[in-house]
Amino acid sequence: IGRRLSDVIGNHYDGIVLLTQKDKENIENDWKNVEVIPNACTFTCETRSELLNNRAIAVGNLFHVKGFSRLIDVWSIVYQRYPEWSLSIYGDGYLREELQQKINGLSLTEVVKLEGKVKNIRVAYMQSSFSLISSYEESFSLTLLEAQTCGLPVIAFDCPWGPSELITHGVDGFLIPEGDIQAFADKVCELIENKELRNEMGHNAFRHSKLFSEEEVMSRWVKLLD
Repeated sequence: IGRRLSDVIGNHYDGIVLLTQKDKENIENDWKNVEVIPNACTFTCETRSELLNNRAIAVGNLFHVKGFSRLIDVWSIVYQRYPEWSLSIYGDGYLREELQQKINGLSLTEVVKLEGKVKNIRVAYMQSSFSLISSYEESFSLTLLEAQTCGLPVIAFDCPWGPSELITHGVDGFLIPEGDIQAFADKVCELIENKELRNEMGHNAFRHSKLFSEEEVMSRWVKLLD
């Protein structure tokens, strides 16, 4: 934001609302009227996944920014150790054919599936044991929050800015150094190997997601407007 425009915005409004704490930290000015209020999650689950199926899930448009090509690279490593586990990617987009060709080229057609769009993604989450976020950037990842709402641990690259706002590393998921394919694969294998850790993280994720309910988020808006 330019300094002149920044001064106009900062001085003109009673309040400025940003999505994440990182956004606030990266504003180069002395605004005193900045609040951080996240998106509310309208997605609800009364119960959480049992985390018993040998399946991971990833959700998002098949666009470059979502990083599904490198997620396929991650799974090619996982497959060498756990060929009985599979990855389902839900969503559609212009990279579908390219991603399918990569899956075919790595001989992963039996374990990595491009599922397209579905009407009820909740069912897919509930049939999975953890969720994977491979994005190069996220403003605020609602798919991550959806997964937590269903009680899934989440592994994500620590990209700007969403994942670090929603995942507590080692508590309800893992944050992976940006671009480290091997480290990502290692954490996937850790969740596969450790059923107790999966359950503990899933419980923590389910509990954490309640902080982003419509009721909780709207109460922060009401407080700001009052």
